[in-house]
Amino acid sequence: MKKIVILTLITFSFDSVSLDLKSIVQSSLQHYPQVNQSLLQLQQAKSKTLELQGAFDAKISAIRDSRYRGFYDGRRSEIRVEKPFMSLNTRLYGGHRRSQGVYPDYEGKFETLSQGENFAGISLSLLRDRIIDNNRYKITMNQQSEAQTQLQLEQVKMNIQTLAVQAYWTWVIKGHELKVYQNILHLAEKRAKGLRQRIRAGDLAKIYAIENNQYIQKRKVRLKKSQAEFQEASFYLSLFNRNTQGNTILPTVEQLPQIPLKSVQKTKPLQPLYKRVLKKSVQLKILNSRLAQAQAQLQLGKNNFLPRLDLNYEFSQDRGEGSSSLRGAEERLWVKLEIPIEFRKAKGQKTIGKLKSMEQKIKINFTKEKLWVLLRSLKTKIDNFSDIIKITSQQIDLAQKLTQGEWIKFKKGSSDLILVNLREENLAQAQIENLEFFLKYQFYLAELKKTLMDPAL
Repeated sequence: MKKIVILTLITFSFDSVSLDLKSIVQSSLQHYPQVNQSLLQLQQAKSKTLELQGAFDAKISAIRDSRYRGFYDGRRSEIRVEKPFMSLNTRLYGGHRRSQGVYPDYEGKFETLSQGENFAGISLSLLRDRIIDNNRYKITMNQQSEAQTQLQLEQVKMNIQTLAVQAYWTWVIKGHELKVYQNILHLAEKRAKGLRQRIRAGDLAKIYAIENNQYIQKRKVRLKKSQAEFQEASFYLSLFNRNTQGNTILPTVEQLPQIPLKSVQKTKPLQPLYKRVLKKSVQLKILNSRLAQAQAQLQLGKNNFLPRLDLNYEFSQDRGEGSSSLRGAEERLWVKLEIPIEFRKAKGQKTIGKLKSMEQKIKINFTKEKLWVLLRSLKTKIDNFSDIIKITSQQIDLAQKLTQGEWIKFKKGSSDLILVNLREENLAQAQIENLEFFLKYQFYLAELKKTLMDPAL
């Protein structure tokens, strides 16, 4: 009899197929709405970068110029292909032009031989716009924004995984607490049958049945409360537990897994953890990306202080019949110099870029300090709860022995129902505390993984 009592109190039944944490995490990462929303935002950022890179797309242009009235009847057509490049603000172009009729002297450059003129050229910037210009600045800024969106997606996934893990362990622990309360109620109800038999036999006073019934009612209340908490945890977990169509699935108590108490362990030393978080922290990566944006603005401001010095080279050759002055190849080289006199725009851009850089550096340093404090706090909590779980597991063993011994004494008539109830309550309380400490351990462990951006740890 005593073995049956103890096994009933501490042994739980489980379904052969328990709900796996890995499947919950995978489901949430694939189907959780917030993840899909972040993916769409990343696609938008990539499309915006592609749009801005269009400033360097090749293009074909054509001109047809005809005179319909007047003394001169010059007509011309031209087709040109042009391709800009980011390096040195370079522009390559080439094409074909052809003219007919008579042009005035001041438009003599339009004249070609009968088969037209082929031409090709290149232009590039030697000072201003050599390294950066407005188009390259916009691309750089949006590439960093795209990188930040990618990082935010990684952070969202890690946040969702953390919530999924915490929801899973909350559901598991609340399910095991429910079983504890079910078992302790079952003990009192089973004992009530034996008490009624002894009362009918005249071996026991009726007050014992009344007292035991009081324990039953008290345990029913706690069971109802536990059932509500488990149901609430199941509803929340269903947000992360989804099928292939993305619909939520409500877990059941039969899917509860065993609790892996042997997996509880302390964390690694603090310094190695801190080195990892400095390397993998999304917060720091985003701040460094914003620093790069500020430095790009600073660079654009410095660029606009420079004079413009553009170099152009063009080769052309006419073919066919016509003026002898148009025969043969022609090469042209010219430069364009533009010196700014006022620098208000450049000063504003440079100052803003410098101030933003200083702001981001302050944020980076402060974030590193906060991460150090957070790691210390999480490590302390995880290590302490690891010890507490071991201690409370020992308390359960001791409570089991005391409960078993009290039952033996009660059967022999050397104990009373109050002490039996007290032993059972102490055992249940030790089990509940052990479960709650395990839940806190898993919560803080999930937070540590999120901080380190490492789901495996």
